[in-house]
Parts: sequence; structure tokens; C-alpha cells
Amino acid sequence: MVGFGSQINNSPISNTGDLESLLKITLELERLGFDSAWNWDHMVISLGSDYLKIHKEAPLSAMASPVLECWTMLSWLAANTRKIRLGPLTVGNLFRYPSVLAKTTSSFDVVSNGRLEFGIGTGYWKAEHEMYGIPLQNLTTRIERLAEAVEIIKSMWTKDVTDFEGKYYTMKQALCNPKPLQKPHPPILIGGRSQGLMKLAAKLADNWNVPFALSVTPEEYGEMADRFDDYCRQVGRSPKDIVKSIGIRCIIDKNPEKVREKAKRLKPEWETMDGFMKRLIGTPEQCVEKLNSFKDKGMGYFIVQFLEYGDLKSMELFAEEVIPAVK
Repeated sequence: MVGFGSQINNSPISNTGDLESLLKITLELERLGFDSAWNWDHMVISLGSDYLKIHKEAPLSAMASPVLECWTMLSWLAANTRKIRLGPLTVGNLFRYPSVLAKTTSSFDVVSNGRLEFGIGTGYWKAEHEMYGIPLQNLTTRIERLAEAVEIIKSMWTKDVTDFEGKYYTMKQALCNPKPLQKPHPPILIGGRSQGLMKLAAKLADNWNVPFALSVTPEEYGEMADRFDDYCRQVGRSPKDIVKSIGIRCIIDKNPEKVREKAKRLKPEWETMDGFMKRLIGTPEQCVEKLNSFKDKGMGYFIVQFLEYGDLKSMELFAEEVIPAVK
């Protein structure tokens, strides 16, 4: 069975008008039968690595819109929803000590009645880390720290007491009560396309995620998935035991001409139109065809970012005509 989630926005005032609109979007995702809703873990507006490639260091004014802190926002949504699963895509590991994150996530799983989807990554945005006084080490170090963090979090979720002596973290008789409701523990998603992150996901994750990317075609994804499966076997895990997911941006309309008009309006300045149209952009039939191409390569979970954010009609069209055809 293929799963479907959707990314929601941490910046409600600048993007949807108010907090009520943000909740309305999440409740609509729940009503339409989406499996999950995901936010992001940034302290300021996330402009994305693609934007920063063009603009190098973005001005502070570009990051000044209001942003809700990840876990505060998710807890509020959990209190106002009943079925939809909730999680970050993805937590920046360096923002919090893993012991504190274990406590936060365990508590969240309890108050949400077992609905946590736990996505975690290395973090990447230098300007944001510097702004908050958090050193951003090189990628190799960040991957090593992430590996230790996930081991600590798993231990604190599942063991009465955690002792850990690592290169970066040390835990002595660490307690975490109450434990998460989900057993043996909430699912762990690790996102990334680098070899190091793929190997780490193969070893420790329940869900490997290909992040929202410029242009990952089904063929390119298939090659990555084959490598990932090899990494799983190298550590003694069956590839079938790990969900493969992808973040994918979407524009949908029944009218092909309107699809093209919307694409021209919403295309980021750093992408070509041909490259942009390779995303999940098209009529419902075209979207089904694209998603099935990924499904044929072993993809099991799609996390959709509707580029017409807040357009409930697009969400409804996708839920009614795309999800059933792919599932």
C-alpha cells in the first residue's frame, strides 16, 4: 500500500493569512484521507539550497516573515486533529541535544495519541545556524553526530535507562518517561541523497526520504534506490523493511492550459521551465502516470507539497483522482 502525506507551512501569516487558515488546511488533509502532514524545522524562512546557490547569502529581509517553531506548531495541530499523523520533515539535529529531543518526541507521541512521524536530518543552512549561535560542522561530522543522536533517541524511547559514550555525546543514566505510545518506537525517517546519509538510513531508519529536489526523475530515483538496497544488505537489513519516500512538489488542474499558466506563475527563478515541468505538474492523469513511474521503482510514500499552497480545490482534486489511482 502506497502512503500519501503533504507538507504544511510553518509561516502562516505570510503564506495563508492566519493561524486559522493553517489549521483549516491540516483539517482538510485529514478529511481527504491523507496519511500525514509534515512541517519543517527552521527558525527563519527556509529559502532552500537551490535559492542560495543563486543568491549566495540571502539578505535578512528575505527571512523576516513570521515562522512557528516546529514542535510548538505540531503540538497545536495534534490538539486540533484526530487521525492524521504528524511530523517534521526534517528536524535539524544540531538544534537540540538528542536527549532533549528524545524527551520532546516521546511526549509528543503521548499527547498526539501515537501519531508521531519522526523525521530527522543533519541540518544544512549555514546562515540560520550562525544566526542562532549554533556551529554548523562539515557534512561528515554532521552525519556522525546524527548517527549518535538517533542511537540515543532510540535507546531513550525503548530502554528504562540509557548510558551512552560516543564521540560527540555522553549520556549517564538518562531517563525518558513516559515512553512513546508507538511500539517498539515511532517510525524514524532519515532524509538525504548523499552516500553517507543513505548508508545511515539503511542502518538506522524506518523510512528513507529523498528530499524535495530540483529534478529527480523516476530513472534517477531507481538508480538511487538500487544503491540504497545494496547499503541495506551490507548492514544485514532487508530493503523491504524500510519505507522509501520522496518529497515532491505539485501543481494540478484538469485543464492543461491552466496547468501551464500556473507553472509559469509559480516557477522559481532558478529553474528552467522544462526542468520545472518534470515535477509533479499536470492533469490528474499526468500526475498518476508520473507517480506510478516512481511506484514501479519501489517508491512507497509520497509527501506532496502543493505549490498553490492553501488552495483546497487542488488538494481535493488530488485526493479524489490521484491518490486512489496510485494506491
